[in-house]
Amino acid sequence: MNRVRNVLARHYAQAFLRVFSDKTTVKDLDCFKQAGAFLKERPHGMFLMELSLVPEDVKHRLLDDLCQRFNLPKACKKLCFLLIKSQRVSLLSAILNHIVILKEEELRITHFNVTSSSELSGKQREQIVDFLDRRVHGSIDCTYRVDTSLVAGIRLQSTSLLWEKSVKKRLRALQESLR
Repeated sequence: MNRVRNVLARHYAQAFLRVFSDKTTVKDLDCFKQAGAFLKERPHGMFLMELSLVPEDVKHRLLDDLCQRFNLPKACKKLCFLLIKSQRVSLLSAILNHIVILKEEELRITHFNVTSSSELSGKQREQIVDFLDRRVHGSIDCTYRVDTSLVAGIRLQSTSLLWEKSVKKRLRALQESLR
């Protein structure tokens, strides 16, 4: 997404939260994430929604179905219909993403992508959350995945923080020092 569209999407998200922040729950954020990911994978669908050939009632029905499918709050329907009217519905995925980011900042929720070289046990996951709790103020939300290229290691990454201990990191450092 180009910079101008990203800034515009952020402005829509800020406006949405100025009006509906007190009604936006953590559960809503999960719904926004799912809907945003769904739309991001299907940009052609949003492009078609901006065509004047598609009748407005069809656009409204499609977005109403989307809101129902992902259990989006009623306030989101208002946003969708505003975007249809202003022919900016292709921004919806980015707007939902910005709503999540801004609301998580407000609630002091830090999302971490935890990548490990092998599947983590429940106890290992608890240790990671304890480690993060000692270093980050607020709530922690983790998504776990396996990446065998880490080679005996782990990587904890948020939008602003990174901890990594892996053979891959050591090899990168060695490679940099040889340049």
